[in-house]
Amino acid sequence: MNQLTGSVPSWITELRSIEQIEIFNNSFSGELPEAMGNMTMLKSFDASTNKLTGKIPEGLARLNLESLNLFENMLEGPLPESITRSKTLTELKLFNNKLTGEIPSQLGANSPLHFPARYRRIYAEEGS
Repeated sequence: MNQLTGSVPSWITELRSIEQIEIFNNSFSGELPEAMGNMTMLKSFDASTNKLTGKIPEGLARLNLESLNLFENMLEGPLPESITRSKTLTELKLFNNKLTGEIPSQLGANSPLHFPARYRRIYAEEGS
């Protein structure tokens, strides 16, 4: 476990040829940069177990990610609709956040992502 703190640095979005970013198990806080949607080569992003807040950036969801792990943060709001249309996503871990709404039934319809029906509701309890 590292002990990196502060916001996810905005310069990370300039690393356009990076395919994998793993910044999990730190104390990053604040929102993820919207410009992450410009990282067109990114296949795997893991920022789990941090203190991230705000919504999942729509730009991040538009990438051709195969793996997106944002569990154990303080992210809020509904899933970006663009995640539901992903054709490449095989791993999606968002548990232990403050996400709201329902997981759309079309999630995983066009990709190898398997999402059992019992996990379709992502309402978060206060304090979880």
